[in-house]
Amino acid sequence: SLREADACLPRVQLAAALRTLGNAPAAEAQLRATRRAHPRCVEAPLAQARLLGELGRGADATAAARDALALATGAERARAFDALTRAHLAAGEPELAALACRQALHVDPRRAASWHGCGLADLARGRLPEGLQSLERARELDPGLIDAWLRHGQVALAHRDYEEAERLSRGALAQDPASYDALVVRGIALRALGRADEARASYLRAIEVAPDRPEAWFDLAVLLQEEPRDRRDLDEAARALRTFLNLVEGDPAYAHGAVRARDR
Repeated sequence: SLREADACLPRVQLAAALRTLGNAPAAEAQLRATRRAHPRCVEAPLAQARLLGELGRGADATAAARDALALATGAERARAFDALTRAHLAAGEPELAALACRQALHVDPRRAASWHGCGLADLARGRLPEGLQSLERARELDPGLIDAWLRHGQVALAHRDYEEAERLSRGALAQDPASYDALVVRGIALRALGRADEARASYLRAIEVAPDRPEAWFDLAVLLQEEPRDRRDLDEAARALRTFLNLVEGDPAYAHGAVRARDR
């Protein structure tokens, strides 16, 4: 009901604020409490599914998304199917994700978020043309959907289509000039296109946006080492490598990058 939604929404917003502050356990506890207090509120399981998916708990995210779907009515069902799409992707189930996103589009064929979900599902299934077409459709329907720009740009980068990667990352930055991932992707593409000074500026801007994230530090260090303008660039490269190593110390996700950095 509207009254139920009005009552639970501030609690859901509090959970989102806790997540933004980096306190995922408190956010999760807040959502569990909200669901107990307001069992008919669809917003709580929707938020719970998103949070659990971000935490890599795909099975739990799927269960929460299914709970949201059981509560959803009308247009809400498209949002619930979108949540289920993301949950299946987090669980490593791209075929089920593709099915969920098609169900979302059956509810609302002009929903950009659902096209985006279908694009991610198709890419995860190895269906590159279909995935890119869905991401393009998502951008047509909602040019402000930054993730549709960014994911397409990452695919272009992986396939060494640097001009396309630069164009798409620039499109993402038009929507959000402080997108760290778009700045890094654009920096890599610019460097590959021989535009080293612009690449450097993009990496430095990414570091300004998120100094505690390691990727831009490493890419900046490699650029300065391999294309130094003077001795100061080499000194700056050494400082950037030290910062990168400090940030990734003990993180297995960056083990390969740490070895490369030490070899430099």
